[in-house]
Amino acid sequence: YLEPVLFAHLSAMPGARIFNGTSLVDFAQGTEGVTAFATANGREIEISCKFLVGCDGGRSLVRKKIGATLSGDVALQYVQSSYIRAPKLLGMLLEQGGTPAWGSFSLNARQSGNVYAIDGKQNWLVHVYLKPGITDFEAVDRDAAIRTVLGVDQDFEYELLSKEDWVGRRLVVDKVRDNKVFICGDACHLWVPYAGYGMNAGIAD
Repeated sequence: YLEPVLFAHLSAMPGARIFNGTSLVDFAQGTEGVTAFATANGREIEISCKFLVGCDGGRSLVRKKIGATLSGDVALQYVQSSYIRAPKLLGMLLEQGGTPAWGSFSLNARQSGNVYAIDGKQNWLVHVYLKPGITDFEAVDRDAAIRTVLGVDQDFEYELLSKEDWVGRRLVVDKVRDNKVFICGDACHLWVPYAGYGMNAGIAD
């Protein structure tokens, strides 16, 4: 939902050029700027620029290349993340006198987690917090955990659209710049989303 808006805004900027299907392979700094070596749809290309900003995620090539090092808490929490379609969930909430919310938290001894409304109708993101000491995502029954967090029984029907389990981290680099090369976003701080106040998304960068 967000990326198409950002893409449209960037596309309308006269000073921007977008290279889809392009991957950075390496780069070299010179006195006048930076030369980036990349592959674009299977062919090798070079891009000359005054500055290079690596927004290339937690496994950042740019971070490694400039010698920046992450330090902090490697693992705060293990989270099973499931994207589901459940058309009846909103109706059940309203029938029970509940108020529609973008985010709902379920904190209990059996299974804690939270639910985010994606489209406000039938698509939901369910985060299941693995209990302390459990680091194997597959060791937890995903279906049972989802039902416990949602507060529904076995008769409740939903469709698992996708899953992307993740580890909440709190890591920051020792530097974000090397001459004309910068890093931002997950490349320079891997931060758990909640209480990140935008730091996890790199907005302030």
